[in-house]
Amino acid sequence: MMMPMKPHIKALFGLLFVVVGFFLLALAAKETSAATITVDDGGGANYTSIQDAIDAAEEGDTIRVWEGTYEENVVVNKRVSLIGNGSADTTIDGGGSGNVVRIEADWVNISGFTVTGSGGGNVGIIIIESSNNTIFNNTCSYNRNGICLSYSKDNTLTDNRMWGDKIVIYGSDLEHWNTHTIDTTNTVNGKPVYYYKDFTGITVPSGAEQVIIANCTQMVVDNQNMSDGNIGIQLGFSSNIIISNNTCENNGLGILLYRSNSNTISNNICSNNGHYGIELFSSDNNTLSNNTCSYNGEYGIYLSRSANSTLSNNNCSNNDGGICLY
Repeated sequence: MMMPMKPHIKALFGLLFVVVGFFLLALAAKETSAATITVDDGGGANYTSIQDAIDAAEEGDTIRVWEGTYEENVVVNKRVSLIGNGSADTTIDGGGSGNVVRIEADWVNISGFTVTGSGGGNVGIIIIESSNNTIFNNTCSYNRNGICLSYSKDNTLTDNRMWGDKIVIYGSDLEHWNTHTIDTTNTVNGKPVYYYKDFTGITVPSGAEQVIIANCTQMVVDNQNMSDGNIGIQLGFSSNIIISNNTCENNGLGILLYRSNSNTISNNICSNNGHYGIELFSSDNNTLSNNTCSYNGEYGIYLSRSANSTLSNNNCSNNDGGICLY
């Protein structure tokens, strides 16, 4: 026969349930009570610095940045939404040093800014080893790269405008090239960016300003004029692509093949680029013919860790070096 619980023990259990209940309610409130933090460089808000606001924010908070020019390099290392007052009014200026906005966390949203003034070899907005970030309705100008996706995946780029900048993807495997969403609402110098992944048998339409190709076969890139950015045409993990009759001038790189085999690069003009006219990295069995790669800052044609390719009748004059097999 079970003995009845003594009154003082019952009271103790009741108190314990009340304490645990209050703790769970407080925890739930903490999880759902995302705050809005304001930034104004002229004062009158929570902070005058974007970085100070990020450092003070909790996961899930929204940071609203009012109009002004914020001369700083910003590191986003937690899940926040960073919202400017429109790119015409709100500028983040790196002052010619480093990356302007560096994202190191997942699920970050950034919109409504002009991002400018990165240092040499750096980026306006760089996403490093993180995923599910959304970058939309920003203007990137006067950076070497506008937006760089570095060893990251599942990021979305929409309605970003780049002037003299471009979008760059880096990564050592297909997953880092092939999971992003980059639509043609993104523009370079007023023309759409074309990002193709998992396509077979398509011709890239004329009028692009930048072409990015990932894990595609039997495509044709023809008669494009891609200038004034970091990379005109990028191939990653792709094969049997024909790149012909394109002009890629005044970029950091004219044409880049990254882990891409058995492609044909012919009759292109890749001149006046900061580094190489054409670069092959870990890319084998490619054919390069009748290309003009002149007046580039380093080499006309640069092959690194690449084998069994055929180069014929290319004009590599007036570069720092003509053709380099490294």
